[in-house]
Amino acid sequence: MDATILIVDNDIKEVESLKTTLENMGFRVVQMSNGATGLKFLQSVKPKAIISEFAFPTMAGTSFAQQVKENPHLKDVPIFIYTTRKALDGNHADMFDGIFFKPDHQPLLDRLRNGILPN
Repeated sequence: MDATILIVDNDIKEVESLKTTLENMGFRVVQMSNGATGLKFLQSVKPKAIISEFAFPTMAGTSFAQQVKENPHLKDVPIFIYTTRKALDGNHADMFDGIFFKPDHQPLLDRLRNGILPN
């Protein structure tokens, strides 16, 4: 596992500040615009964490997370949801290691700093 964090979100502008902050923390940040391209990237890289939007035009965040967790090589990679969607189905909460709401990325960064991703 390298120091890569994968961000899967089609709104580049929305996550630019988060990406910059993570890079300043020393992480290599790769951004993919949807779940399908994220899954393709994950065929060759095992990141320290995945930060994902909950919904994509082509794939639900739950489907993306399920496919990641079913992969024996990736099942231990934490997946954090970072979304504008305030009402998430509680049945899916256990699929993720944390749910955080845009535009405030500070709680997500705090979670990453507090043991999830030791520098």
